[in-house]
Order: sequence, then C-alpha cells, then structure tokens
Amino acid sequence: MLIQVPEEQGNQSSSGEWLELPARSEELREVFTRLGAGGRREPSYSIEAVETVNMETDVSDMINLTDSLDEINMLAHYLGDMEPHELDSLSAILQTGVLEKECGAAALINLLDADNFDAFRLIDADNAVELGLYWAKEMPEIIPEGMGLREYGESLILGENGMFTRWGYVYQRMELSGQYDGVVPARYRIVDAATPKRERAVILQNAMDETFAPVTLLEKPAMFTNSRIDRATVPAGLC
Repeated sequence: MLIQVPEEQGNQSSSGEWLELPARSEELREVFTRLGAGGRREPSYSIEAVETVNMETDVSDMINLTDSLDEINMLAHYLGDMEPHELDSLSAILQTGVLEKECGAAALINLLDADNFDAFRLIDADNAVELGLYWAKEMPEIIPEGMGLREYGESLILGENGMFTRWGYVYQRMELSGQYDGVVPARYRIVDAATPKRERAVILQNAMDETFAPVTLLEKPAMFTNSRIDRATVPAGLC
C-alpha cells in the first residue's frame, strides 16, 4: 500500500512509500516520519495504490483509495489469518460477482464474517459430471433413481445458481446473515496511535482570586476549591 503525504504540507518529494499490511502503529509512524509528517498531530496522507502480494487471492481492485486505513489494516489481518483452502474459497466466491469492484474494505470484511463466509461452499469439481460424482460419493441417497451423474450435476447448477471457477464449483447455500457494524476493533487501529497525542493545557489560577470552602483533611483544617492553584500565588504560611 502506498501512503503519500501531499507536497503542500511540506513534503519535499511527491513520491510516497509502500507500507506492508497488516502493520503496527509503530511502522506507520516510521513512514510518517520519513515522509516529513511525523511531528504533525494530524498528518495528512492519501492512499495512492493498493497491491496484493504473496497471495493468490487478489482483492486490490475491490478496495477504494478513500477507504479507512484502519479498516484496510483490519482486512489485511483477516486475510493473513486465513488458511490456503479458505483463500481458495474466497477467490471462487469473488469470481461469482457477489461483490462489485471497488466495493470497499468494509464490504470485504462483511463477507468474511463467519456467518456470511460459511454461506458459500466450494466443491472440488470442474464440470457437471464431477459435481454429480461428488454427491454420489458423499450422499448417494439424494440422487434420484435413474438419473445420470451429468444430469444430476446440471440440475444442481441450475437450482443453486452455482458456478465453476478455476478453484472448483462454488454456490451460495444460505442467505447472508452477518453484518459488519463499521467499528474497527482497537487491535487493528494504527492511525491514531501513530500520531502525536494532543496535550491538554493546564491553566493555573491565582489563589487570591479564588473562593475556598473550609474542609477537614486528615483531621486538620484545610481550604478547598475546584480550580488548579498556582502555588506561587498562595500566601506564605498557607501551603
């Protein structure tokens, strides 16, 4: 992923840097620093490009360049935790067109919700005959008597609206029920932690201008106020 700090904010170069996701906030902070924005409380950046590397499942054309970096990082964690057969299933599911290009990271995260992902099934079959043979081995009792493997496989494709892909036969066996709420869990968020925190200014008040209430503290008389007092303004002998 290419993160670029715009020139008008002081960066001397128009080129950005690749940030490999999933990433930690420390890694993003280092990118900001190298691009000359490390000291800004809210560094301005843009995502200029997205590439899927070292993974056969390519989702780069489905991510919007305006997507939240935290959300894309969350998606990268999800993909990184998937087993090879799960990635094959995802590739096959995406080939069906269930999601449109540039649908955004949120739509992919929603698809990878356990309930939604399990709504699809990938079968190792490349044609109607192999599909019929698969079920003849798994559940022979469901094949009507006298129906050939090809005919049964073709009936499944028609009834399930399934599709053959390079990874096998994929079909949706139930409705999507999960719903991503748009909230990125803290463990995936990297932007806030990569930027300097705003320090709260403490305003000290003149003790002579404040109204105090008498209280007893540790069995001794004391004076109380809600304000932070500048000790230099407290009369001698009272502090």
